[in-house]
Amino acid sequence: MADGMFDKLNVIEKVVAVVSAAALGFTTFSANNIENKVSVQKMQLDEVSRRQELDLQARKESRDSVRQGNELTKTIFDEFVKAITDQATPIPQRIDRLEGVLVLTYAIPDPRQQEGMGRAVMSAMDRIRLPESSFEGPRLAAAKFDAEELVTRARNEQRKEDAPAPAVEGKQVTWSNYDFDVFYCDGIDNSEKLKAEAASVINLKALDAKASGRWRVRPLPMEVNARPGYRVSGNEIRYSSSDEKPLADLLQKNMTDKKLNIPGVQVRATSQQTRWYISVFLCSAG
Repeated sequence: MADGMFDKLNVIEKVVAVVSAAALGFTTFSANNIENKVSVQKMQLDEVSRRQELDLQARKESRDSVRQGNELTKTIFDEFVKAITDQATPIPQRIDRLEGVLVLTYAIPDPRQQEGMGRAVMSAMDRIRLPESSFEGPRLAAAKFDAEELVTRARNEQRKEDAPAPAVEGKQVTWSNYDFDVFYCDGIDNSEKLKAEAASVINLKALDAKASGRWRVRPLPMEVNARPGYRVSGNEIRYSSSDEKPLADLLQKNMTDKKLNIPGVQVRATSQQTRWYISVFLCSAG
């Protein structure tokens, strides 16, 4: 009987050992599983914390950039005020100071502020009255041109909407909301004739009743045309992106037809990137 009892105890001990081992394994598995979950949660919290730090840093940098931009704008505005209030300064020096303000204006990061300052400089230049015998006329004309270019660029940078792809099919004309500036060479023998031709090009806007872009006639001063990047001696249309090419071609077709009959109009690409903006230059000597 003692032997039977002993055998039963061995069986019980074996069961207890197996159950204990199973319990230990489960406990170990549960502990590892919890540890893994805690590790994953910690990684997730670290990632959230890292993103928050990056976001805070980005906001700080943005605030610093805005503050610096505002300080720069104020400094430039103060220089502008000095340039326009000191009426005793000789005209050449006044032009120098306004040109200096214009150069500094390119550094303003906010295109709205940049446009506003550019327009203020343009107005100040328009108020300068030169004596008939003054040699500053060409330089002032070039400075006004530069101010207008800055304003145009700043204005285009503020355009949020996407210009639709121009639909040019058959005889249909769609200028869409693209801007067109028609320049004529100023200061040469046939400037008045070229100016009249520029006005006739502007009238082509009427071919598209829904055209919403800005079409302007602008003089191209001799001093500006002497610079690299210009040096126009004929008639040409310049575009800067593939979506503008069909419009440039269509404009060329309408400029050279029997109605306008403007000779030798060339279409060429330019590396000077301007969104939704096409330039026409009329400088033919004929």
